[in-house]
Amino acid sequence: MRRVYVLYILLALWQLGLEILGVSLIEKEGDMSFAAFTDIQGRFARNHTYLSVGGAGDVSLSFDNSFVVVPARNEADTVGWVLKGLLADGVPPEQILVVDSSSFDDTAKIAADHGVVVIDQMKTIDRHCRRDAFLDLGISFNWSNKLPDMDCGKGCAIFAALLYLGAIGAADDTRIFLLDADIRNLQELNPLRYLVFADEDTDGRLSCIKCGHPKRENEIPLAMWVAAAQTFPAQAERYLPVSAFTWPLCGQMMVRLGALRKTPIASGYSLETVMLMGLLDLVGIDGLGQVWVHGALEDKVGDPPKYIMMYGKIGVMIMRVLQREGGLPGILESGLYTAFNDSLREANAFVTSPDGPNIIARAKPEKLIPPFEFLREACAITFA
Repeated sequence: MRRVYVLYILLALWQLGLEILGVSLIEKEGDMSFAAFTDIQGRFARNHTYLSVGGAGDVSLSFDNSFVVVPARNEADTVGWVLKGLLADGVPPEQILVVDSSSFDDTAKIAADHGVVVIDQMKTIDRHCRRDAFLDLGISFNWSNKLPDMDCGKGCAIFAALLYLGAIGAADDTRIFLLDADIRNLQELNPLRYLVFADEDTDGRLSCIKCGHPKRENEIPLAMWVAAAQTFPAQAERYLPVSAFTWPLCGQMMVRLGALRKTPIASGYSLETVMLMGLLDLVGIDGLGQVWVHGALEDKVGDPPKYIMMYGKIGVMIMRVLQREGGLPGILESGLYTAFNDSLREANAFVTSPDGPNIIARAKPEKLIPPFEFLREACAITFA
C-alpha cells in the first residue's frame, strides 16, 4: 500500500512538472503566458455563435449539417477515447466517420463498438475509382492494387470520406471537422469543445479568425491565432508548444465540404498544410512572418527520422505554396531551404539509408496525389 501512495505522489509531481513546463514553453514560444492565451480563447469564443470552449458557458455548440471525420491507422489505444468524447459532446454517431487505413490492430472494431460509421479507406477508394483514369496519367498501381501513397496518409483518408459523403448526397455547405485519432492528455472528454466552426460570412474555405477587439489584432502573433482557431488549445497538450507549425498536429480543424472538394489531395501532413495556408490566406498574410516556420524545422534536429521526414514534407509543401502565390511576405525561401536541409543532414543515418534518396522525391509536388477535381472525374460517383 505504501508503494501505491508513493506512486501517486510521483505521478502528481510529474503532472505538476508538465504544467510548469507547458507554461514556460508557451511564454518562450509566443511571448504569451498560458493564462493570457486561455483568456484570448475565451474572448474569441464569446464572439462566435458555434464555438464552445470550457469556461464559456454562454456559447452553444451545434452539430447540425456537420460530420466529424477521424482518419485512423493503428490507433486502437486512443480512438475509443476520442469517440467517447465526441459522443459525450452530443455528436450523433451517424455523423462520426472513422476512416480506417488498413489498420493491423482493433481500431475498426473499437470504432464499430461505439456505433459510429466505419469506412474502410482502401475498399472505398477501390470501389469508386476508375483505375484507367489514373493509368492515363501514368499513375500505376503497386503490388497490393492500391493507389500510390493511398494506403495510408490523412489526405487519402479524407478523400475516402469525401467519396462516402458524396454517395449520401452531402451538400457543399456541410461542415466537416477533421479530428486526429491519437489525441492524448486531454483535460476533458469533450474534444469538439476546442474546435472552431466557420463564420457564416466567410467564403467557407476555412474558419475565419476574428478578434473581438480589432485594435488588438495586430498585437497578437498570428501563430497564436492559428493555434487558437484550428488546433487544440494549450489544455490539450499544454507541455508542448502550441504553434501549428512548431507542433503541427493540425488535424483539428473545420472546413466546408465544398471547399474540401477543391483542396489538393496529398498524403500525410501535406494536406493539413495546404488547408492551413488557406486559413492564413483568410486572415491576411501580413503577419505570416510571425509563424515560426523556420524555427519549426530548425528546432527538430535530432528528432526521430520519421519526424524529420514529416517536417521535410511540410517544408516542401510550404515552398510549393510560396511558388504558386509568387512569394509571401515575412518568409525567406532560402531560410526554409536551409532549415530543411539542416534537418535532413542531422538525420544522417536516415538520409543515407537505402530509401534516403527518395525522401525528397516523395515530397515533391509532382509526386502528390492529383487535385480533387481530377479525382472526381476519375470516380464513378456523382457528387452533390
